[in-house]
Amino acid sequence: MKPLAPFSTNPQEIVYEPFIDYETGEIKQGSHYFKPLSKIIMQYVDHTKNKFDDDVAILERKHVQADDVIYIGKEANNIDESAIISPRPQKI
Repeated sequence: MKPLAPFSTNPQEIVYEPFIDYETGEIKQGSHYFKPLSKIIMQYVDHTKNKFDDDVAILERKHVQADDVIYIGKEANNIDESAIISPRPQKI
């Protein structure tokens, strides 16, 4: 669920106000749609360390080998069709 709600200076009250579910367009209300911060922190603590090769003691980085390159992002989807090709970096 992705809630859409008007800006509020008090984030503690916004969870009790009506909001729009971005994915369905339905208007919903209630704090039961939101996870408490304590649950998010506990999930982070319990999450395994997939970036490392060992479980305990001295952790060593995993070696990563790329099999393929995939362009991601709004502009990268049609990068081959782009009319702007510059041999030098552009200054903003």
